[in-house]
Amino acid sequence: MSIAATIPAALYVRVSRSVIECPEAIQKQIIARYATENNFAIVKRYEDINKSGLSLRTRNGFKQMLADIFTETIEYKAILVFDTSRWGRFQNTDEAAYYEFFCKSLGVSVHYCGEPLLNDGSPQAQVLKTLKRIKAAEYSRRLSTRCFRGQRRLAEMGYRVSSEAGYGLCRAMVNEDGKIQCILKPGQRKFLQSCRTILVPGSEDEVAVIREIFRLYLRHNYMTEIADILNARGVRRRSGKQWSATGVYVILTNPAYAGINVWNRRSMKLAIKEVRNPRDKWVFRKDAFPAIISIRQFQKVQAQLVDRVQNRSDEQLLEQLKRFVRKHGDISSASFGGKHINVLPCNRTYSKRFGSLRRIYQLIGYQPPSGCFKKVDNRLRNTSFHDWVVRELIKIFGRSIEVCQEPHNGMKLTLDGTSTIAVRICCKTGDRMGRIRWRAYWGNPRSRDFDLLCLLDETNSNIYRYYLIRPPCPKHKTFFDLRHTLVKSGTRILRLAQLKDVVMTLQSFPMGS
Repeated sequence: MSIAATIPAALYVRVSRSVIECPEAIQKQIIARYATENNFAIVKRYEDINKSGLSLRTRNGFKQMLADIFTETIEYKAILVFDTSRWGRFQNTDEAAYYEFFCKSLGVSVHYCGEPLLNDGSPQAQVLKTLKRIKAAEYSRRLSTRCFRGQRRLAEMGYRVSSEAGYGLCRAMVNEDGKIQCILKPGQRKFLQSCRTILVPGSEDEVAVIREIFRLYLRHNYMTEIADILNARGVRRRSGKQWSATGVYVILTNPAYAGINVWNRRSMKLAIKEVRNPRDKWVFRKDAFPAIISIRQFQKVQAQLVDRVQNRSDEQLLEQLKRFVRKHGDISSASFGGKHINVLPCNRTYSKRFGSLRRIYQLIGYQPPSGCFKKVDNRLRNTSFHDWVVRELIKIFGRSIEVCQEPHNGMKLTLDGTSTIAVRICCKTGDRMGRIRWRAYWGNPRSRDFDLLCLLDETNSNIYRYYLIRPPCPKHKTFFDLRHTLVKSGTRILRLAQLKDVVMTLQSFPMGS
């Protein structure tokens, strides 16, 4: 055989992480023999050691091979793999066929070296490959079923199936008589097939923290408050991070602290997305581990967690609000939370469920005092007028005007890219002396070139006049009438279409002239 006749090829090896049904050395040996007999020269190696063949998620070697072929930076024309199961045990056999077709379409053929299968594209070869792919996928399904049954049996016997222990707990290896052989550190596995794993209390400091978390929660402390208490004392989680409400919730809902072994709350079979199983599929075993807290205390916490605000129905929240009104006679936005925090949820909770405070009052049949929503109505009215003026200006001037929304300075209009204008809606109201005036609120004086004052009429239902003024430097708000220097120093605009001409005229005069 001449050297020129050899075909450059890549070797791909995959070994499962759970059951080594085909060791790495045997795969390489058979592939090397196949390469010698069929004039292949191995120039590249790809390996996935201890990787499942159910998906590509963790198979970096296989993904790198596909990437190299796609970028056409390879020097080989064939891929040598032991058999169809090493190529993958994909539950959808079309996925395995797709990857092979992808390689072949780019000029790289796939050869299964450990099978009496000539991958020549003939109908017989296609049918045989499809059957072998189905067989490879079925093997994973049967193996998954056997593993599930075995783990379920161990969980029913009270043994720990998962490898991690929560905060305040440790894993211990026990023999057939239930005697503890050793304490396993995080990441360690039991080294005797006949032994099993259970949970035992961890260090005294962590156990004390667990008991305090349950005690504080039963005293009606919020989970955020509990996390703040632990962080203030310098207590850290095992990861070194500070406590959070989520971390406290995980502690409160873990039945292992009461000595209860619970398994199959979540499952992720055959590399599919993790799912939450219904409660009737969970596996329970009481008194499986030494308890840190009593079962009665754990059950009281669970009942308290079920009664949390987010778990209450809309009807329960409204009924709670009705009882509050019957007892106190009235209710306002200040009644939610604050000194009534243990009686009523905060107003944010009600707003998320039902919308505005006005709608909440309607749902419970409560008649608020007159003027209760005066400020809200005024703000909505001014916003409506403001938006109308902006839309009219855009309609008149088109692309000559731009709208800019700044975090602290509010909305501004830029005219011809040079002059900035802020629109101010001035409603008619009374000042502290009882005199009827217009009221204007001001932003940052340096944030614009001009203010467009829109004065409302007597009933605050229409715009009465427009004035364009230079930005003043007054207080937060100003009460004024038509004789005020604020108005006299400005220029009246009869129609919004005159705004551009007035701005150009004022720009030709210096400030203060």
